[in-house]
Amino acid sequence: MKAMYLLSDVEGQEAGNFTVFPGSHLRRFPEDNSELTPHTPGAVQLEGKAGDCYLFSHSLWHGPAPNHSGKGRKTMLYNYCQMFVRSYDLGQVPDLAKDCTLRQRRLLGDLGYDFRPGSYFYVPEDQEEVIYGTAA
Repeated sequence: MKAMYLLSDVEGQEAGNFTVFPGSHLRRFPEDNSELTPHTPGAVQLEGKAGDCYLFSHSLWHGPAPNHSGKGRKTMLYNYCQMFVRSYDLGQVPDLAKDCTLRQRRLLGDLGYDFRPGSYFYVPEDQEEVIYGTAA
């Protein structure tokens, strides 16, 4: 689940709009190497006012449109992705993790090993056992 808050108005098209493909979360991503752009048929460039919030599943095909408005588009993006909840700006798991259960540590980003490239994108082998509480 993601939440994107607009901090500035996004009016008109080609203004750095958040672009989505409605219903795309229900179908497979094209494997024919076709390029999806904000101008591909079915794409919708969303407009909004500062303070608006878009809630969407990460599996919804999405991305930014070009910004030819002459104004910067500012947003805040919040994610919840249980399989790889780990801050991009922290090099280590927070100190409070030492007092947590194994499951709580995993939810704080302790993947059971030191960080290595790709850690944000791959599920640890023991993920289900840790999250469902069946790990030793």
